[in-house]
Amino acid sequence: MRSELAQGPEWNSDQVLEWHVLEYPEHEGTRQLIKDLNDIDHGLPALYTCEFDWPGFEWINSHDASQSVPSHTRIREE
Repeated sequence: MRSELAQGPEWNSDQVLEWHVLEYPEHEGTRQLIKDLNDIDHGLPALYTCEFDWPGFEWINSHDASQSVPSHTRIREE
């Protein structure tokens, strides 16, 4: 939350978004990046189909505790 505008304060559901930061080019660039990533996500159902179901992904390596990096791959529904 709030990363879409590159705001400074931590997200707080009791506060409004700081829309004024879009006056700065760096913040507009971050907003555009998030928009572009959301457009890609929306255009590729394999990225969100079965997002919360076990059939939607499989573990590649769930035992890499030394690197603290769990890895998985998304499974595309046919």
